[in-house]
Amino acid sequence: MSHAHLPFHNLAQVFAKLEKTSSILAMIDILAGFFRSASADDARIAAYLIRGGIAPDYEGLELGLAGKLALRAVALAYDLPNQELERRLRRTGDLGSVVAEIAPRRTHAMLTLKGVFAELHALALLSGTGSQEKKLDALAALLKHATAEEAKYLVRIVLGALRLGVAEMTFLNALALATTGSREDKKTLEHGFNVLADIGEVAYRAVKNGVESLADAEPTPGVPVRMMLAERVAELEEVPEHIPGPVFVEYKYDGERLQTHIREHGNIVIFSRRHEKITHQFPDVIAALKKAFGGKTAIVEGEVV
Repeated sequence: MSHAHLPFHNLAQVFAKLEKTSSILAMIDILAGFFRSASADDARIAAYLIRGGIAPDYEGLELGLAGKLALRAVALAYDLPNQELERRLRRTGDLGSVVAEIAPRRTHAMLTLKGVFAELHALALLSGTGSQEKKLDALAALLKHATAEEAKYLVRIVLGALRLGVAEMTFLNALALATTGSREDKKTLEHGFNVLADIGEVAYRAVKNGVESLADAEPTPGVPVRMMLAERVAELEEVPEHIPGPVFVEYKYDGERLQTHIREHGNIVIFSRRHEKITHQFPDVIAALKKAFGGKTAIVEGEVV
């Protein structure tokens, strides 16, 4: 199959299989099967969509369709009254399942993975006066060309309700299996993900250049690094098993954990632990860092209390 026109239906079938299992090993096999035949570009797109997004978290790009707006788009696409859709929705509780019931039973898949992603990306970027109506029209246009199965998952994606249960490490295990035939290289992919904080970029590089291309991935000022989180232990006596040697303990004050990126010409951006941009909240921190670092580039992590 030509990579240039991978049908969106292929990914929708992956979604359907994932939805039917709670087994992590089964999920890994399903995902690995898809990525073995995916191009690097398709792998990047699929990585975002499988995790229910359209971009890395730090970009903060969201589709922004509320339930009522999505319902109106479905009504427009299939020429049905809102009241009928609301009745069906009360019965199922899931607009995606409703769409799967009412969509025409097309046998020919017309949508491509790249085409769907481009439309979703454009939809997310719409803003300003009339943007909600434009989003409604854009979703309706996609649904009109979708099979019932494709439409089901398109609606869930735009509502942020995909919920396939694919954890990040499950995804990386599958990517390692697909690209190397073994899950042993998952740690290399995990390193790349920790540094790049972009599951799509990790998938792209692994498929295009091999897993080892991520072994020397380095932080870039302006792109957040995934923050290391603490691990809990049941008893204090367990600490030496994880941290050998002397241990110093101090009081933990409640505060905001910051990851500050100082770029060329003193351009500073601050990320939260969840990679939200919160630069505007800390003008005093910015002033202090500009004074301390001058025109140098740096990534500084700390906590304000």
